[in-house]
Amino acid sequence: QKMVGAMDTALATFNKTSGAAGEMDTVMYEVHSNMGPIAGTLDDAATAVTALYTEMATFSNMSKESQASMATLVATLERLGVSAQTSSKLLETMTMSLGMSGAQAESTLTDMTMFADQLNIPISQVMENLNSSMSVLAKYGKQGVEVFKKVEAAAKATGIATQDLIAITEQFDTFQSAAESVGRLNGILGGNYLNSLEMVNMTEDERIRKLMGVVDVSGKSWEAMSRHEKQAV
Repeated sequence: QKMVGAMDTALATFNKTSGAAGEMDTVMYEVHSNMGPIAGTLDDAATAVTALYTEMATFSNMSKESQASMATLVATLERLGVSAQTSSKLLETMTMSLGMSGAQAESTLTDMTMFADQLNIPISQVMENLNSSMSVLAKYGKQGVEVFKKVEAAAKATGIATQDLIAITEQFDTFQSAAESVGRLNGILGGNYLNSLEMVNMTEDERIRKLMGVVDVSGKSWEAMSRHEKQAV
């Protein structure tokens, strides 16, 4: 009786907020049922469906089966610490900007949980970083997520925040800014170690690897550099 009452309240709240007029009722029931193994609550199901309905333009046009599957994933990630809004925005970006199908987008988010575990980084942090990076990495289409993984791994290795690394690599997106940045760094290191044309044509992760190696190639020791030299680099 309590469960029926709670479901009735959850559906009424959702329909009032979204204006769905009962459109998502069966999906909400299905998501709650699917979440049984992880002790998902009615609130979890309602939060996931609400986020997808409001954040993802194509969600309302999907089949009920696809809606339930996607909402179950979002609700599960919410239990792992990833906000439903973040997951929903990522699914929207992947389907609308990266050209993925709904199933591909779901598989990608699931894969990201394993990726986060491999790097020993909280899944919530990885998802937030991915969401923040998409405006830059969307230019790679479906490969944007793979580029992100390499950038995230570099961030873990260097201790530099993901968004800071992205900001560094963005300097090489145009020929003018690339030429200026390459010229400055070559001047600091005392040699022709970087080529602006090559940097423009590299992906973000390739640029990071290149930049990480130029100091060693130059023969200069980071520890031996003065404070001003380090700041310039």
